[in-house]
Amino acid sequence: MRDDSSVSDVARRTLLKATAGSLGIAAFGQVEAQAPDEERTTPSNSARDALSSDTSRENAAEWASNALWTATGTATEFPGQVVFPRYSHLAVTAMNQAGLSGHIGPRDAALAASRLQDKETGGFHRQEGDFLGPWTTATYHAVSLAQMFDISIDESAATEFLLDHQNDSGGFIPRSGFLGGKTISTLAATYKSTAALGQLNAVTQSIRDRIVNFVQSAQHTDGGWAATPHSNSSTVAGTYHAINTLLSLNALDAKTKRKAGSFLLSLQQPRGGFRGTLKPTDCSSPICRRRPEVTTRNTAQALLTLSKLGDANPLQSAMERLHVDWLVDRQLLSPADERFHGSFETYRDRTAPITHYLLNTAFAMNALRSVDTLDHIDQQSAGAFIAACQHPGSDGFASWPSSLSSLRDTEAAVRALDQSGAIERFPRDSLARTLSGQQRSDGSIAQLDWDNEPTVKQTALAVLAAAQVNRTNAIDRASALSFIADHQHQTGGFTNTSTPRSETSDGGGDDPSLQTTWLAVRAVSAMNGLTRIDRRKVSEYLAGLQGDDGQISPEQPTSLTAVRDTRYAMEILTTIGRLSVVDLNRAISYLASRQRRDGTYENENEAVHVTTGLAAADALSEIDLSKTQQYLQTKQLPSGGFAKKGFYSSATAMQRHADVVEALSVLRAQ
Repeated sequence: MRDDSSVSDVARRTLLKATAGSLGIAAFGQVEAQAPDEERTTPSNSARDALSSDTSRENAAEWASNALWTATGTATEFPGQVVFPRYSHLAVTAMNQAGLSGHIGPRDAALAASRLQDKETGGFHRQEGDFLGPWTTATYHAVSLAQMFDISIDESAATEFLLDHQNDSGGFIPRSGFLGGKTISTLAATYKSTAALGQLNAVTQSIRDRIVNFVQSAQHTDGGWAATPHSNSSTVAGTYHAINTLLSLNALDAKTKRKAGSFLLSLQQPRGGFRGTLKPTDCSSPICRRRPEVTTRNTAQALLTLSKLGDANPLQSAMERLHVDWLVDRQLLSPADERFHGSFETYRDRTAPITHYLLNTAFAMNALRSVDTLDHIDQQSAGAFIAACQHPGSDGFASWPSSLSSLRDTEAAVRALDQSGAIERFPRDSLARTLSGQQRSDGSIAQLDWDNEPTVKQTALAVLAAAQVNRTNAIDRASALSFIADHQHQTGGFTNTSTPRSETSDGGGDDPSLQTTWLAVRAVSAMNGLTRIDRRKVSEYLAGLQGDDGQISPEQPTSLTAVRDTRYAMEILTTIGRLSVVDLNRAISYLASRQRRDGTYENENEAVHVTTGLAAADALSEIDLSKTQQYLQTKQLPSGGFAKKGFYSSATAMQRHADVVEALSVLRAQ
């Protein structure tokens, strides 16, 4: 068995430096590229040259930095993730109408939305990587933005896509079913498809008549419309979309106006605001599920609809003022979280789901403008909030500032930038403020925007991110260290949550895992707190997991999970200085055996785990370093990243990108 003394101190120092984020390794290019494996298209000579130059490193850094929310110092899973045509359209419209468009990049937002057009169908996706396919509703918002800024899109394909989604009834569906069939028509999809077709000059008399017949026949006896014809409860939203559809087709008659106005009045509350419906509505889909609460959006849509009824608007001026006051009072001017300053909450009790803030603010501003009372709110603060919702890397708008960011992607982005030699691009002080605000009284650090149970993984990721940018002084290190140390299980491993499964009678709780232990030990080391944990028990826990083939994992040796676990175990043992507790030669042989004869691997994840695992044991000489480096270099995409969004993946795109960048840096240092 190989003794600790045979492992050079260089390996341990290198690993500890990487943990603290100070591994100052330069370029990971500059070798001749070989043909990639069979899973990738062979790059041209120019592409190979780019991959073997400093351009590769710069592109990798740019990819990571473009995912950053600079104001919070957090990162999304991949650049371009925050592009939502709906949010961008509503934000740009609200800012334009308030005369505040100079505070945002409206054309940039429109350009970002235009890139979501599906090449096969012509429709637009709701966001990058939307596996549900293109939507008629997203197509309306993207087309509207393109029209506003004269941006080129395939209008013919968009028109064909919209027309393909008109049902026989005349209404439109939000999207196609998974098997290509048509789904249920909705008033929202019908209004937005009609509006988009109108902008594309594609509403023929036949199409118009079918739409008008669909909407008119869907009006209920109470004067309102449901979200879908299959629901029996009229709603503000359904009525809002129906009235706008008929208005756009010049088909709104006096009788329909009176009935719609009467229905909306039945929803107004004596203290101000409008309920969404008279009674709860439920169905098998959230498309038609509605509750009768008084909300900002219900109130805004009711006022917007009533203002479009002209002389048929039955709302008395006194009640209008009451509703305006109710809306004005929803603006948050002293929120606990400063990110939401100027935005509008959903309910009267100051509890707005974060996903509603941009929509609430845009609708409230448009509604107040429709009744000439926009000056009743703090417009500058509202505009500043909307501006903060525009992602600096993607130019698209999200529901709230820092949307879709996470601690795991943030830690990975920091690591990728550090290993790319571009750590100065990371907003260190912004991250410090965010982590300080997210630390709880028990020492744990919570995921931004989600009030979940405190976990070791999230806390460790936060500590590692802070350590890599030298900002651990922004958190209470003593309490964070105690929180993590308190989760060491009697077996020596670490649990993610508070109660081990073995100590519960109902099967709940959490057992220790190798991944949690890997994160916990590295975070504890980054805070110079290894004496706070039982390192002997950690090593015994890992030694007990070693299998006959040398893998340090409870999984079968042929699985990628076993390779990953072995890498984790090697790094943990190097960190705590106890590599001798396992059969190191067999572990090294196991990892080295994963490289194929031609120098490739099953995939880049395996190459990363083999490389970093062997580096921890100072055993990189056991593999062909040049071929490993060449193999990983061929995985860089034209975007500059080494990964793209995948579904049902244990690691995010940002994590996989950072892993490859780190592995290449380690290889280049040899």
